Amino acid sequence: MHEQKGLGGVRVAVIRLGCPKNDVDAEYMVGLLERAGCEVVEEPAAADVVIVNTCSFIRPACDEAIETLLEAADLKAQGVRAVLCAGCLPARYGSELAAELAEIDGFLAPGAIEGVAEVVAAALRGERPVALGRRGTFPQAGWPRRNLDPPWRVNIKIADGCSHGCTFCTIPFIRGRYQSQPVEALMGEVEAALSTGATEICLIAQDTSSYGVDLGLQGGLVALLEKLSQLIGPHRWLRVQYLHPDRLTADLLAAMFDLPAVVPYFDLPFQHASERVLAAMGRRGSRKAYSRLVETIRRRNPDAAIRATFIVGFPGETQNDFHELLGFVADVEADHVALFPFYAEEGTRAARLPGRLPEPEVRRRLEELTDTAHSAAHRRAERFVGRRLRVLVEEHPGGGQYVGRTFRDAPQVDGAFYLLARRRLAPGRFVDAVVTGAEVSDLFGREESA
Repeated sequence: MHEQKGLGGVRVAVIRLGCPKNDVDAEYMVGLLERAGCEVVEEPAAADVVIVNTCSFIRPACDEAIETLLEAADLKAQGVRAVLCAGCLPARYGSELAAELAEIDGFLAPGAIEGVAEVVAAALRGERPVALGRRGTFPQAGWPRRNLDPPWRVNIKIADGCSHGCTFCTIPFIRGRYQSQPVEALMGEVEAALSTGATEICLIAQDTSSYGVDLGLQGGLVALLEKLSQLIGPHRWLRVQYLHPDRLTADLLAAMFDLPAVVPYFDLPFQHASERVLAAMGRRGSRKAYSRLVETIRRRNPDAAIRATFIVGFPGETQNDFHELLGFVADVEADHVALFPFYAEEGTRAARLPGRLPEPEVRRRLEELTDTAHSAAHRRAERFVGRRLRVLVEEHPGGGQYVGRTFRDAPQVDGAFYLLARRRLAPGRFVDAVVTGAEVSDLFGREESA
């Protein structure tokens, strides 16, 4: 699509759903709309056009997306002229979605982001556009981007799509095969972020550890981290998220521990611990291999943070499989966990597998796993009481109270650090604090000089 001119004065609100990768897409949409003359507003009810940037990874995300779209459509009675569905929902369901959602005035998949202004203009003309494009997208030279998060933290999407082919996962047919963004483009994005005051750079992808494989890049993610660490320097944070545990090599581990900018944070979607279940998931891991990986990480740095993801109730999961998972979760003592029941997602191989567990049993196992994971995380958090940690200040609720994060906490998904200080602290800056208390995901403390 060609860039659309003449949208001056059109007010657009963007509602963001889903993961940080989706947020990056939304930020480019906003940048492109502003370049076309649109005014981007926060309140949907104050907009001429509402764009809902959707997620469709699992069933609850689809339900949330449709509910949000219908709520936005209700705003037409208050003066909203058009509602657009963007993101992963149209990428997954395409024209079928347009037929089902008559209330929605246009559809825009991630692969067609460059034409967002033209889609808005067409919707305002009553044409009901459906722009799907190719799967996945990267910013092209000259694309503007507006950071929708606080200026001190910026997400950099280093790759899109996935080529692993896990049997339960919808990403390959939503986002396509794995595509790495070239190093030069990423360096430019990070330089731009630093120039606007960013103190934390988060590298994101469906699997950051596979970065560069499709490009034949020597060193892959290790080489990228070396370049970025040198650019960022030792006084800012470089956080790596979404590391596939089967691709966490010795070289990559060494880089994450040795490079001064990289925080010791390991975001590992283990998914399970039973080798039999993992094989059915299309993954090569095992409890023994994953335990060895955790031991290696904690041997190098006992304080290193681990965020772990697990799926419970996968088809054919026996009581023995579940107890193996429970034991692993208790032993690992992950700092943060994301736990999901199995969803039989349409189009995946896992949806066709026999041995589906009754929903009440899946819920029971999920509750037991949650209790185990939270107890382990609480034990882990308590080890920091009395210790000194560096805190990135983010919010000031009032008085001497502040909210921030430590290296242990990725933005928007993990815990927080609740801080007391006697002086005024600036959001986006680092302070040293003494930990005085701990809960499952959160720490409490006071500024060291207070």
